[in-house]
Amino acid sequence: MKKTVIIGILLFIATATVYWKSIPHSFNTVYENRRFFDSDGEFIVRQYREGKTFTHNDHLLYHILGKAIQQHSDPIPSLKGDIVRSHKVLSILAGGLGVVLFYLMGLTMTSRHLPAALGALFAGGCAGWWFFSSTIDTYLPCVLASSAALGAAILVIKKPTRHASAALGALVGLAFLFRTDSILLAVLGLSLLNRREGVFTRIAVAAGAAIVVGVVGYFVLAHTCYDVAWGEVPQWAQGALQRPEASKKPLWGLAENLSRHNITKVLVNHVCYTAVFPQLPTTQVTHIIRAYSPSGIATLSVYAVIMMTAAGYALSQIRSGIRARNWAVLILSATVVLWVAMRIFFYSWWDPRDPFLFANMTLPALWLLLMLGAQQAYLVHKESPGTAWYIPAAMLLLTSLVWIHNLRLLIIPLRDFA
Repeated sequence: MKKTVIIGILLFIATATVYWKSIPHSFNTVYENRRFFDSDGEFIVRQYREGKTFTHNDHLLYHILGKAIQQHSDPIPSLKGDIVRSHKVLSILAGGLGVVLFYLMGLTMTSRHLPAALGALFAGGCAGWWFFSSTIDTYLPCVLASSAALGAAILVIKKPTRHASAALGALVGLAFLFRTDSILLAVLGLSLLNRREGVFTRIAVAAGAAIVVGVVGYFVLAHTCYDVAWGEVPQWAQGALQRPEASKKPLWGLAENLSRHNITKVLVNHVCYTAVFPQLPTTQVTHIIRAYSPSGIATLSVYAVIMMTAAGYALSQIRSGIRARNWAVLILSATVVLWVAMRIFFYSWWDPRDPFLFANMTLPALWLLLMLGAQQAYLVHKESPGTAWYIPAAMLLLTSLVWIHNLRLLIIPLRDFA
């Protein structure tokens, strides 16, 4: 326990410090910087200063917390009421805590500190995680809550109790309060089906908790923090459909957005670019070879080989699991596939013009795939654990390359522009 606490604290301090220092705070105040993936940091700061809240309905809890931090940050030396720094704290805390959470979840899956820590650092060094942990936007607090919901789903699979089911539902509801597109977390309901006994009770408990936290919580926050009348909350919550991009000059939520080109563009961002960043500005490029530098191709190749190997280990254990009536690997594998697929199709339909923005929402699934592969690989070698040395070695190689690559191709170039 002491070792776990120490490692967790060190991971948080190290990653939070890196995120705080990576991209200058001024990046979030320059309009021209929005050309990078149309990042919303400058927009959020400007809207806050102007007292405008017309986009808050989609990211309710994020803006409430951002305002609370800013209004109570005067005594904190590094903040002192500064709007940019106060909002950036939300991203940094979410990023650092998310890395710690991945470590704890990985430790639960593998019972080994080294692969758990390396898996967490892999996620923390991925381009989408690193960028949005270092700048202002609504994503990382939501991804943190989504990752916690994933952790609760893993717990439900191991111990399908009412308390675990309630935690799953509550965390899905919490993620919904941060971003309403978290309704896609419904895929985590697969974890409730691991055992037949008490399945309907688990579903009812999880759904009830999600409704109380997500729906009832939304009504309460909208009414108390934004003075929205109780009966007007449902209409207010659909504000995204009233924006020009979705109504007057519709670009969002169109069936024609689901073209092969758009789906391919969103797919490569969710599967490749959010982990191993291409050169600036190439997140709109669907041809992977053209998007990457030669060194980028090498890093991407290592990433692809290790992730496919992880998938291979997971798939190889599904058949034996089914024979033993152990559905855990099947459910977790299906969760990875559906988590990624649902987001690719949803964001292709909603807004394929800024594919890198939403791709970080897939990172928990990429982490799960890596750790599920590690877990199953260790089980294959349980009779001769000494032969499993290549598992942490491969994870160390991947994590190191991802951090170095994204530092060179994403963070340093953005620092130069800032």
